[in-house]
Parts: sequence; C-alpha cells; structure tokens
Amino acid sequence: MEATGFPYQQDLKQLVEGEKIVLYLAEKAYIVQLATDEELEKINQGFFIMT
Repeated sequence: MEATGFPYQQDLKQLVEGEKIVLYLAEKAYIVQLATDEELEKINQGFFIMT
C-alpha cells in the first residue's frame, strides 16, 4: 500500500473535469474541483479564487 501525504490525495487524483468533491477538514466542508488554466493564471497574478 502506498502512503499518501494528504488524506484525500487519491480521491483528488481521480477527479475529472467538471466533477466536484466535498472534503471535510477540521469539521468544515470544502467543495473542490480541478482548476482551469485561466484560474491558475489568476492565482499566479496574486488573486486567490474560492468558488
């Protein structure tokens, strides 16, 4: 069995475009999806995107 550094790492690796996953961390829920190239460009320009 391969060790993972993040509790949801395997689930995140299986995401496909348009799919979302709910992660529960410290009793809070987060909705996560794959980032688009446009979103990554905005992040690299100092913007933080939470959708």
